[in-house]
Amino acid sequence: MDFNKLAEMRDRDNLFAAFLGIKTKKVEEGYAEVELELRPEFMNATNVVHGGCLYTLGDVVSGTAASSFGTKAVTVSGEYQYLSAAKDTEKIKAVARCSKSGKTLLFFDVEITDDKDRLVGKGTFVYYRLQNMPITFED
Repeated sequence: MDFNKLAEMRDRDNLFAAFLGIKTKKVEEGYAEVELELRPEFMNATNVVHGGCLYTLGDVVSGTAASSFGTKAVTVSGEYQYLSAAKDTEKIKAVARCSKSGKTLLFFDVEITDDKDRLVGKGTFVYYRLQNMPITFED
C-alpha cells in the first residue's frame, strides 16, 4: 500500500473533510494523523471549538486509518469524550491507532490535541471493512 497516495486520495475524495479543510498528515497501516486549521465558523457560542467539529475530526482520522488496511470502510459506531475545551489555539490534530483488526471490524483509539499539545479529547471508533471495495489508485 502506498500510504502517500492514500493520504492524497483521502484529502481529495472525502468531500466533507475537504470542505472543512481537514488535511491528512501521515498514514501507516492502522494509523493516521490529520490536522484542521481553525476558522471562526468552527467555534460555538462560548468561543471554543464546537463539539461536532471535534467528533468529525475523530471520525475522519479513524476512517483514514481504517482505509490503510486496503479496503474502504464505513463507521459502525463512535464514542468521544470531551476532556477540555479547545480554545486559544489555531489548529487541532487528531491521531488514530488501531487497537484491534478483525476480519470484518476495525477498532480505533483516537486522541485530539491542540497546537500546544494539550489533550482535548479521546474517542473510540469502530469500522466495518467493505471487503468488496478495495482501495485502488488511478495513475
